[in-house]
Amino acid sequence: MYKKAQREMLGKRTHQVSKNRLRLLELVETMGEGLSWRERMNLWNEFHSRQYKDRANFSKAYRDIRGSVLEPGYSVTERDEEAVREDRQHSIKRKLKTIERELRIVRDELNALNE
Repeated sequence: MYKKAQREMLGKRTHQVSKNRLRLLELVETMGEGLSWRERMNLWNEFHSRQYKDRANFSKAYRDIRGSVLEPGYSVTERDEEAVREDRQHSIKRKLKTIERELRIVRDELNALNE
């Protein structure tokens, strides 16, 4: 059921992210600031058996894993939009009732002062 819901939200089949890809994401996000893609790739190659020879492939691998992990692109279904709209309407109605109640109290106090 979880996989089905995930597939509906993402609009595609999901796959497990490899530890290597997660390490690549971690390296670029934490240690790669201020470095060129070539320098990042060389840093990666120093510490990992999975070697990259092409800077473009390395940066593409990063963008792909970043997209899947940090920006998965979930889409709100029409049913969810309707539920959000209904929640917003109920919230507004509750706030209006609270304001009306407070106004009544203020009016009653003003009437009491004027009498």
